[in-house]
Amino acid sequence: MNYKVLITDPVSEEGIDLLKESDDLEVIIKEDLSPDELKEEIRNVDAHIIRSGTNVSAEVIEAAENLKVICRAGVGVDNIDIEAATKKGIVVMNVPGVNSNAAAELTMALMLALSRNVAKADRSIKEGKWERSELVGQELKNKKLGVIGFGKVGKEVASRARSFEMDLSIYDPYVSDDIIVESGAKASTLENLLQEVDYITLHLPLNEDTKHLINSDSIKNMKDGVRIINCARGGLIDEQALTDALNEGKIKGAGLDVFENEPPENSPLLKAKNVLLTPHLGASTEEAKIGVSLGACKQVRDFLLSNKAENALNVAFAAGEISPLLEPYVELAGKIGLLQSQLMDGEITKMKITCLGELKDVPPVTLGVLMGFISFSSTDPINNVNAHYIAEQRGIKVTESYKHGSESYNNKIESVVTGPNGKLKVSGTVFAGKYQRIVQLNEYHMELNPEGIILVIKSNDIPGVIGLIGTILGEAGQNIAEFNLGRREKGGVALSFVNLDSPLESDVLEKLLSEKDILKVDQIKF
Repeated sequence: MNYKVLITDPVSEEGIDLLKESDDLEVIIKEDLSPDELKEEIRNVDAHIIRSGTNVSAEVIEAAENLKVICRAGVGVDNIDIEAATKKGIVVMNVPGVNSNAAAELTMALMLALSRNVAKADRSIKEGKWERSELVGQELKNKKLGVIGFGKVGKEVASRARSFEMDLSIYDPYVSDDIIVESGAKASTLENLLQEVDYITLHLPLNEDTKHLINSDSIKNMKDGVRIINCARGGLIDEQALTDALNEGKIKGAGLDVFENEPPENSPLLKAKNVLLTPHLGASTEEAKIGVSLGACKQVRDFLLSNKAENALNVAFAAGEISPLLEPYVELAGKIGLLQSQLMDGEITKMKITCLGELKDVPPVTLGVLMGFISFSSTDPINNVNAHYIAEQRGIKVTESYKHGSESYNNKIESVVTGPNGKLKVSGTVFAGKYQRIVQLNEYHMELNPEGIILVIKSNDIPGVIGLIGTILGEAGQNIAEFNLGRREKGGVALSFVNLDSPLESDVLEKLLSEKDILKVDQIKF
């Protein structure tokens, strides 16, 4: 199969050559596209590789008809509408870690340049001046550095700062204090960090919680004469508040590689005092550019050709990453969900998935059930990217659990769906590693092969009913492939599961239902 890969930002040739090695991949390179041009180009491609220059908005994603994956050659994905991609079942990837060294080195470069007035000195000497006494700097040794965000880049910066004998305070609510202390730093609250340190460096993603983290209020809490470095995301800082603080002398200097709008044509920072600006160079080293290009192109290639979702941000697993033990159970889970969707009357509000035995990796099984259940009633494609999103939109609360063992089977899946019209429990297992079977439906036990067309017939448990069913199907020219019978007690209500070679016409279904001892008939399609 031939896949089309669209690249709309500069990507190193090493990555492009990697894609071109496969006869199944067609590479389309079109840079500097307008939003309308991008919507047209993305319409029929399978993959989209970008850097920071392309904005993949909800409108662009909506225009895509075949798009399966968007990959950011880098870390930040604030230029991708992940929610819109998830809703449409499109995988979003990034390439973390490859440019961490480059970003950390630029952070240190800005910190040193600010401390030793490098830019001012360069400008002064080119103007014919010799202002040694006016350009006295400060050493980093024994100064306090506050690192906000202790991910890969934050850790790299901390490591380099220790070599300058700086005292480190770290704020990251998602990293345990023990890990921070083990790194040789002090774990701090944001408020204490701002009050105590001489330098602040930001290494955070941009989201609703972090936007304008540095603002007029947080600046008031800072130590007078602090210096700020930002090589992460421009929106982390309120640029007007920072400009005011620089001009007033509250903040002694700022080194910024990123801006709220890029290029920062109308930013007040362009005229601020004591500010050092670079044009988003954090990952702009030869080594980093080659690394993220190779990483992005390899990930897209592996996803399209092998269904491997490395560094995916909105998918729990890919088919190629499921263990051999789990694979037939995930497939069975989809059939359980499909069965429940066809037997359950009305919408559901709850779904509970339980895995028993050796099936400790529950999330892929849960997704399997969800995908099977939703696919029956959805006109949109359902996959492991958007299944949870669609369930949430439909008001379905999904829970999952694991139990160590099962009384009857080595491994088993249980799915219980609940709605206004009742509850339906279906259990299944796999025999000999490959034979999938439904073994329970509510209180009824059986060993049903979930393949093809199956009639689920509820009837009175009296002599002659099974023969009657066989006669009606025989008269209709139907061959019975398998017949399973489940019952709770003798003489009560029985449940028959009849595997057929082809679907029944409506008149045959009506004939079955016309018999007084046949109470209900459902035709299930797997």
